Amino acid sequence: ENLDVAIEPSGGGTEALQQVIAGNADMALVAPAVILQSVAEGNDLVVPYPDKHGGLFSIVVPADSEVQRPEDLKGATVGITDFAGGEVPMDRAILGRAGLTVDQDVTLVTVGEGNPATLQALENGRIDAYGASWSDFIPLMGLGMELREVTYPELSGIPSEVLVTTGDYFAENVDVVERVGRAMAKASYFATQADDETLALMRELAPEDHQDTDLARLALGIWYDIADYPQDNGEYVFGQHDPAAW
Repeated sequence: ENLDVAIEPSGGGTEALQQVIAGNADMALVAPAVILQSVAEGNDLVVPYPDKHGGLFSIVVPADSEVQRPEDLKGATVGITDFAGGEVPMDRAILGRAGLTVDQDVTLVTVGEGNPATLQALENGRIDAYGASWSDFIPLMGLGMELREVTYPELSGIPSEVLVTTGDYFAENVDVVERVGRAMAKASYFATQADDETLALMRELAPEDHQDTDLARLALGIWYDIADYPQDNGEYVFGQHDPAAW
């Protein structure tokens, strides 16, 4: 698409969206829950392209945990990556649906992204559950921990990651936004057609995350499930919104 793009990391979806609103970034990939909260606060935002249609965020427990459903988390300590993380609105939604109030029935504590320290926190009981994203759960699985989701299946239909920009930027740069969305669609289609080539590219871009080939292939399969690209007569339809899911 002949775009010169600078990709910048952020401390989570909330922080990324704040950078867009402040004019420090043109667009961001964030969770819809973060956007809805921001719109409710009066910000003018546009979502031109949904990237992942399935549930990225969830709450998990060790497979042998006594916790079987969200209601069982009463009195529990739930680890999160960061209070600015995109998982927090979803964690609150799951807990709220279970009739639980954060800081009253459930305690949220930051334990960082999925890593050996998070694994240790689950094993030694510092946290009873971990509310984060599958990008955090997969490394724990790679470290040998068996996990089980504790959520409501209907919440998994909420889009997990979408492209967002401000109304002003969209109005002034429609062509650029279209090209970004088209580039993302091309990349997504390539990934669905060429597993090995996709893994090779990912390994080249982030070798530290792809040292375990089997884990990387497992992660790619999970990401395909999360992407859940819509199809029409067997053909992928990228960038299609489902209003009901919002």
